[in-house]
Amino acid sequence: MVNFLGRGGASSVYLCLDRRVGGQQRAVKQLHTGSAEDFQREASILAGLRHPNLPLIIDYFHQEDGLFLVMEYVAGPTLTDYVEKNGPPDEVRSLKWGLSIARVLEYLHAQQVLFR
Repeated sequence: MVNFLGRGGASSVYLCLDRRVGGQQRAVKQLHTGSAEDFQREASILAGLRHPNLPLIIDYFHQEDGLFLVMEYVAGPTLTDYVEKNGPPDEVRSLKWGLSIARVLEYLHAQQVLFR
């Protein structure tokens, strides 16, 4: 583990190095709640998704201390960090981000994946 990136209601995210592939950076999400069976099913669906605006799922597994999802690390600020530093985005940037989100949702819908 290189760095702690953040914590949400049900998970923590860490920046890690993947020694299997020359130390590439990965985001590792540790889920603290949920059943291993539900996690396994959802992770296998996520691992099959391929879209330029979604981080690639590299691996997933469970251990005694939690359920883990290994993902492509996407560098950059969170939306909150961006707004705190720069203020609200202008119309052009907002439209660009909105279009990116719409494209991902369209792709997920076509894959019959419900985003929640």
